[in-house]
Amino acid sequence: MHSLYFLPVFLLIPHKPEKINLSKYFTSPVDSIQILSTDGLDMYPIIEGKIMVQLKGNVGSARINVFSGGYSFVKDMLFVRSKSRKIKFIYRGSGRNVYLAGSFNGWNSNALPMMKTDSGFVAEVRLIPGRYAYKFVVDGKWIQDKKNPLSEDDGYGGRNSVLIVKGGHEFIDDISPFHYRFSFPLSKVYVLDGDRLLDEENYSIKGRDLFLRNIKTDVIRIAGIGKRGEISGPFTFNIKPEPPIGGMMYFLFVDRFFDGDGRNVRKIKDPEVPDIADFMGGDLKGIILKLNDGYFDSLGISVLWISPVFLCPEGAYRDALPPHRKFTGYHGYWPVDLYRIDPSFGDMEDLKELVQECHKRGIKVFLDMVLNHVHESSRVYRERRDWFTPIYLPDGRKNIRLFDEHPFTTWFDEFLPSFDFSNDSVVDYLSSAAEFWVKEVGIDGFRLDAVKHIPHEFWKVLRRRMEGEKHVWMIGETISSREKINEWISPSELDGQFDFPLFWVLRDALAGRTGMDRLMQEIIRSQDAFADGLWVPFMDNHDFGRLISFLNGDLHGNEKELAFVSPPGKPEKKSYHLMKIGFAILYSLPGLPMIYYGDEIGLPGAGDPDNRRMMRFKHDSDEELLLKEVKKLAGLRRKSRALRFGRVVPIKAGNEYMVYMKKYFSEKVVCGFNRGEKDIVVRSKDPFTGKHIKLTIPGEGYRMEEI
Repeated sequence: MHSLYFLPVFLLIPHKPEKINLSKYFTSPVDSIQILSTDGLDMYPIIEGKIMVQLKGNVGSARINVFSGGYSFVKDMLFVRSKSRKIKFIYRGSGRNVYLAGSFNGWNSNALPMMKTDSGFVAEVRLIPGRYAYKFVVDGKWIQDKKNPLSEDDGYGGRNSVLIVKGGHEFIDDISPFHYRFSFPLSKVYVLDGDRLLDEENYSIKGRDLFLRNIKTDVIRIAGIGKRGEISGPFTFNIKPEPPIGGMMYFLFVDRFFDGDGRNVRKIKDPEVPDIADFMGGDLKGIILKLNDGYFDSLGISVLWISPVFLCPEGAYRDALPPHRKFTGYHGYWPVDLYRIDPSFGDMEDLKELVQECHKRGIKVFLDMVLNHVHESSRVYRERRDWFTPIYLPDGRKNIRLFDEHPFTTWFDEFLPSFDFSNDSVVDYLSSAAEFWVKEVGIDGFRLDAVKHIPHEFWKVLRRRMEGEKHVWMIGETISSREKINEWISPSELDGQFDFPLFWVLRDALAGRTGMDRLMQEIIRSQDAFADGLWVPFMDNHDFGRLISFLNGDLHGNEKELAFVSPPGKPEKKSYHLMKIGFAILYSLPGLPMIYYGDEIGLPGAGDPDNRRMMRFKHDSDEELLLKEVKKLAGLRRKSRALRFGRVVPIKAGNEYMVYMKKYFSEKVVCGFNRGEKDIVVRSKDPFTGKHIKLTIPGEGYRMEEI
């Protein structure tokens, strides 16, 4: 059982009434809520499954009875004082329409309007401790905050302003599932066992130590109050994480991985289509062959995410953006029929065989599901135009890629009509299509495309439709801030999301564009942000230039255009060494880290489609050494519960290195990463026992040691 299936610990600002929508945490609509008891707060129910809560001090609790789907659920709730602070941003220049955009809101250019005052344009945002990049958007122009001396490269030839909100990282010592130690003597604790608040008969306090009894679930949340009024927590502990938590996910393009058939190679006869934008012949049989060869087992893979296999359009289509190149639908993201497999990939029997063979090896299969749009040649578009949003806006503009302005109606391209999710028939059609692949093929979950461009209500319907004998995992793609990403993670919607905020910093840290100390801070922020969801960290994906080419300094300017005019060649040895460090970080993180196919050999590439080159299984010496290192890391992770499930506890970091501990109750592994050229010796102390730690980390390498 995972903490996602229980109510979270709510972080509130004391003395400020806050509305909480409990419907988010139930798959069926909430009919009514009964307040049974409260402690340290005021609470009353309001309409449509919502409650109003006002926290009086640092911690409060309540017991409620929720009526949903014909059943009643008695649940205890825990509320803890938020560590966020109100930050005021001021733009003192001139302008008509001024907005604040930054890493805290996914760089949305029109989400945070700034109000004009006597001191300038002002916006206030509540932020938790951390590092944030931002800019002002003045009448459509992105402007650096010249009053703030702290800045960084924005990746586009300009500078982002940087704000640091100070605050430390909290942790307690999880000595065993029944024994926890705080950093101060305790006067009171709050312990949630699932959705049950433990009474004093089921725990005891001795100084700094907390002892638990009669635990009923595998999920424990703890907050403690010290004798001097200190507060620490909440902390979440998953005692027995269930798969795929703690595993490794591998993402591949079916067309670009391996040709196992040879008879179904498809080429579009259009002289305007370059080879890298055409089909290359990979298929489902090829994946099965590599599965049977033990390739995925050697990498420690427990989840295989495959690109969309749906019927693709016949011809090539021109990109709406300059220079208007032509592409084919080899990638699968232009579905013509959501119920049919494209013959170039194989057939239904091939997909069933792949799923069955994966299951024999303990590997789950996630299918990439495209639900935002179909291709214009789709029968459903030709026959049901009323199911789709119009391409023209009332002002006459084409509604193409206006992602911030019209997130739920915009088209991704002129030939990709977007579904109108306000139409109940559309919702039923799409959720039925997803249900078909679960029932017909037996897939275990979905990677869901373009999550933030589809309303929440659809995802709730899809979650209800996925309920059955087994849990269907739903992982989303949302390129935004952690706060925004988390809006879709709940029992009523998605299990987890890909961690794009960490992705950007991880790449920059490996490339030397930011410090390793900052990377460690961001890892901790992500760990905290995904405490109640499935965390999917990654260092490369199919929408951006290949990581190894980025590390090699080959990606300048327009990455997508580089794919056609100057594709990266073989990287230098140093870049392979940096990739090794990246993999060591991934294999040490909890959650479900994701590997993008080809990274394990350092496959180079610029932007789409050059970042989707054909996978190679004959390697040069540099590639073979990197692959060998990845297989070694897979073995280390397989043997260590601390690496798979343990919390990241920071120990020490600098510009060139970082050291953290992975701790899973009594199991500890110290992990050190050094991007510098020279070996370094890091001396510190075990944050729990005070014992001295000495770790020698090789130059451009890593070291992991059990202690």
